Order: sequence, then C-alpha cells, then structure tokens
Amino acid sequence: MLSKLLKYLVGLILLIAATSWAVHIDDLEPTDDSFTSNWDLDRNWNGWDLQCYTGADEARLWIWFVLPDPAPIGETWIYDAHIFLYIYDRLGGHPVEVRDNVDESWTEENITWRNQPNAPLTLADINPVQGQWLDFHATYVMNEWYAYGTLPNNGLCYMFISAENGFWAYDKESYQEDYRPYMDVTYDVVTPSDFNLTSPPNGTEFDVYETASPSYVEATERHQQPVTDISGDRVSYDVTFQWQASTTDGPGNITYHLLVDNDSDFSGYHEVDVDGLSSTTYTHSFDVTEDITYYWRVTAKESKLDVETRCLNDFEFSFDWHPDNEIEEHSFGYIKAQFE
Repeated sequence: MLSKLLKYLVGLILLIAATSWAVHIDDLEPTDDSFTSNWDLDRNWNGWDLQCYTGADEARLWIWFVLPDPAPIGETWIYDAHIFLYIYDRLGGHPVEVRDNVDESWTEENITWRNQPNAPLTLADINPVQGQWLDFHATYVMNEWYAYGTLPNNGLCYMFISAENGFWAYDKESYQEDYRPYMDVTYDVVTPSDFNLTSPPNGTEFDVYETASPSYVEATERHQQPVTDISGDRVSYDVTFQWQASTTDGPGNITYHLLVDNDSDFSGYHEVDVDGLSSTTYTHSFDVTEDITYYWRVTAKESKLDVETRCLNDFEFSFDWHPDNEIEEHSFGYIKAQFE
C-alpha cells in the first residue's frame, strides 16, 4: 500500500506541475474484469481472482476501463494513463503480452473461453513480478480509444505465449481492497483557443472603379487595396484577410480554414474555401462586376485530434462597383482618375 501511495503522490506532483489545467482521475476501477480458461470452455470465471497463464491448460485475463464521464472522441487528449494489477503469485519468467483491438464487447458475467473476443494487436510485453504492481503504460491506447477514435474500446487482454508461465492478480471485487486493479489517467478536452478576425474589419466597404487608360490616372499615393488587373468590364481587386493566431494544448499543430461567402449563413457561393492554412493571413483576388456583400469566417483546427473551433465573430465587407460609364470624375482612397 505504501509503494502504491508513494508512486501516486510522485506522479501526481509531476503531472500537476506539467499539466495543471488537465483532469486527473486516480484509482479508477475497471468497468469489468474476468478471465477465461480452456479447461472449461463454457464456464464464466467472474468473481475469481484474475488468472493469466499458459500451460497444459490456458487462461487469459480481460480488463475494461471506461472514463466516468465519456469523453468526446476527437476532442479528448490523454496526457498520461497507467493500468495497475497487483501480482500476488507468479509462475515462470517470460513477459506477458497486453493485447488490444478487441473486436467485440463483453461483460465479466458472461465471457467464456468459447465466446471470448479476438485481441490481435500486441501493445506491450511486461514482466510481472510477484508481490509488485504490474504497470501497463496505457497512454497510447487510451488516445486511440478517446482522442482519435481509431480503435474500439472493448478493453484489454493479458496473455502468455510461452508455456509454463503465469500470474495471479486480485480482481475488482477482491476483499483486498488496497490491491484491486485500478487506472490513473490524466486527460483534457482539447479545443483550439478562441480568436478574432482583424482585417478587413466588419462592415468595410471597397469603392472599386473601372478606370480609363493609365495615362489618365494620377496616382498620388498607393491605395491600401490596389487594383491589380483591368480586363474589359471586370476589375480584379486584392483583399487580404488577417486574423489572430489560435493555440491549443493538444498534440498537433493549428491550421485554419477560411470561408468567404455571399450569404451570411455561408450556404451560398463560396468565393473562397481554403483549408489547411498555416499562416494567419491570406490574399484573394476578387473579380468585381457589381455591388456585392461578402461574409467571411475562419475556423481553427487542431491537426492531430481533428477538432476545431470557430472564431469569435463573422465579418462582412462589400464592394461598391462604379463602372466608368456612370461617372466622369471620381476620387477613391488616394487614387484620382479623370476621363476624357
């Protein structure tokens, strides 16, 4: 009991120092634990101490943990997880295999050798020591279950491959309460931080003019959003979008998804639909032929967990289109144009 308490205290201090924002659950009991044996194919061994060995007959140990409040797949990052079994007896000297990708659900009241699921994925080889806690570092597989959703959480299987090897451990119903199986897990529900759109500001209006030949244009100063191309009745106008950076406590990088739409609910024509941006700026050239209002938003994504968050607000901007058959002289920004 002392060694378990000391290990818990040291681990907790380190985790608090490194991840004080995370949720730490200690002494999480299994949802189910049992073992199966081929000496009686249809017998259920629930309520017995957990047995795992290979000899003339074979027994496999099954254990299943679920977080108390099911964490949303794709938003939860497991920072640290350990599963502990107390080994009170030991046979042989070979390591035990911990297996996953258990392909069917089971309950400790009903699992038998005949109906036991398949567990084809070997996660680790661990050497049990009599009178000590067997520690399986479960961070990787917990992330597969909860963070990525790439493996089904139907628990784990412990089994020996070499003959004449085995161990006996206390189960979750054991009268030895201090030696029951348990898990320590530290996790957080991870989303990118909120952020604001910055440029162009909400309600920005761009006056866009179809200009005459450059010889008739007196440019006293470069406009902030210059005309870049003139082709017939169409003017190409560059707009640079800018937003604050977002951050995350997750394992991946932040990327951005920019949408520019002519509908405020973003159900219309997507003038811009660019995903996977690593920069917080993006320039797009608009072909302006009429008065039009656009709406733009940015979504930040955590690349590893594939979880995203919206910016705090959506912005709108508009083009005020002035074909040169409507005017003879005009000023816009710092550009002055005259027509003969």
